[in-house]
Amino acid sequence: MALEIRQVVKPAAVDEHADQHKVSMRDGVRLATDVYLPSRHNRVEAILVRTPYDKSSRYCALPHHARYFAERGYALVAQDCRGKFRSEGETVPYTTDVADAYDTVDWITHQPWSNGVVGLLGASYYGYTTWAGVASGHPAIRAAIPQCTGLELPDLHMASRWRQVVPNLWGADDLIQIWTDPSDYYVTIDYSRRPIIEAFQEASARLGPCRGMDILLAKSKSGETVNPFGDSHPFWTTNIPILHWAEWFDHALGPLGLRDWAWFRALPGRRDLHFMRANSADHGGFLLEDVPLRPENDYDVNDKALELKVAGEVREEADFFDMFLRQGPAQVLAGDRRVTWHLGHVGWQHAADWPVTANSSEYFLVAPANPSTDPSGALAPRPDAQATALRWIHDPNAPVPSSTTQDEVWTFLHDYPDESELCRRSDVLTFTTDALDQHLDVVGPISTFLAIKSSAHSMHIFAKLFDVTPKGAVLLVSRGQVVIDGGVKLVQVDMSPTAYRFRPQHRLRLAVMSSDYPSFIVHPGTDENPWLATKTSVVENTLTTGGLTGSRLELSTLPFSA
Repeated sequence: MALEIRQVVKPAAVDEHADQHKVSMRDGVRLATDVYLPSRHNRVEAILVRTPYDKSSRYCALPHHARYFAERGYALVAQDCRGKFRSEGETVPYTTDVADAYDTVDWITHQPWSNGVVGLLGASYYGYTTWAGVASGHPAIRAAIPQCTGLELPDLHMASRWRQVVPNLWGADDLIQIWTDPSDYYVTIDYSRRPIIEAFQEASARLGPCRGMDILLAKSKSGETVNPFGDSHPFWTTNIPILHWAEWFDHALGPLGLRDWAWFRALPGRRDLHFMRANSADHGGFLLEDVPLRPENDYDVNDKALELKVAGEVREEADFFDMFLRQGPAQVLAGDRRVTWHLGHVGWQHAADWPVTANSSEYFLVAPANPSTDPSGALAPRPDAQATALRWIHDPNAPVPSSTTQDEVWTFLHDYPDESELCRRSDVLTFTTDALDQHLDVVGPISTFLAIKSSAHSMHIFAKLFDVTPKGAVLLVSRGQVVIDGGVKLVQVDMSPTAYRFRPQHRLRLAVMSSDYPSFIVHPGTDENPWLATKTSVVENTLTTGGLTGSRLELSTLPFSA
């Protein structure tokens, strides 16, 4: 299959309410910047958003954000990142965002409408640019809300340390689609080619060279990490209030932001600068409570739904900025309201910290009674006394398929896929509880411990936790993946944290497999770098249940309350 170019995205029309500027950076490159001012203003606080996704696009909806921020008396400053859409400069991710953020904030403070106070805001890559602004250390920056992102995003996106981390392919898709040149592209890439580098070479031949992809491939060979923050990494230098904004069903980036939260809350001295908000939504903001999605809730195509979504988000964002840019009543976020979190199928909750105090519940993996007629195992409160070896084959040329396309991974709940077919594959091991007689609230970290060996020197292991409905639909709740070596060992797979109610008569299911394509690169079955591998080998993997192995699922659960 050749590379398919489905759409080329050029800059949308600039909103009529925006004042357009070309802001010069320290090296003379000019970045396209729109300023939206409140109708009545003297000197006001500014909210800065720096995005590679077109500041004028419906996707970012920044003109809508600007209107609601204006109602709260804020100026919104929206900027195309260097090398994107209307901005000048080379199109390379991550490398200049710290300096560009500093220079843009400095420009804001010298405008006649500015009172010298700036807040930072953004999601996904422009959540990273929010962190880059924090790292810049400009004294005008007083608070920030990084959304659906994480400080490890550059390394996850571009380093591809394939011996330690299962390389994702949605990041490679992003590099080609977003970071080839100033436009954006929607493309379909044939990642089944050997070596996979040929797919990138074809993309470069059709679209043009992609510096970001060159960096990824170079890092995959060297094993180096990517740290665009330099000596000003926010892990060590953050000294302003941060609202960590995460979504439980953002399985790609959600865990990164929650790890950031845990890091900062573990620090003495500055831990109280940090706040958290987590919703039962996916990366794009589609809500679990709206599943199955109706046209009136589909903000991708429904303008009223988009307006309601933006209005709700700005209300939360502006409340936070009021407290820390305007010295409002910040005490309302102290005590038991530092964390606002949504319990799926229930509603919003508040807490003093996260994870909340919870029980540790164990479900042991139990081998099927008759694998020849029913290959599905059980999740039970006690392990089998007898150890049982369960085997499955990993064939790199027939990998377990992902439940979504590369584009759909970001809007997972839009169509919330039923993965019952996946669970019937012979190369997927499944373990399921009995139907629940009362609800079970899973709230916090989730880990799976698997006694595994492989005939290969290394292997990818994926673990997925599903909600099996009374009608038999199999819906993903949490997931995780690791790289293992071939020796026998108890492997810990840390899965994405969540807050989710399994309702009565539903069942929990754990699935174990060795591929998830095309969301993640396919392990070749050899010891070659998977980005460069030309040969493949079929591999036998073995999972041991029962006995002293301790193969189990560990959940954080709340006590039952009627």
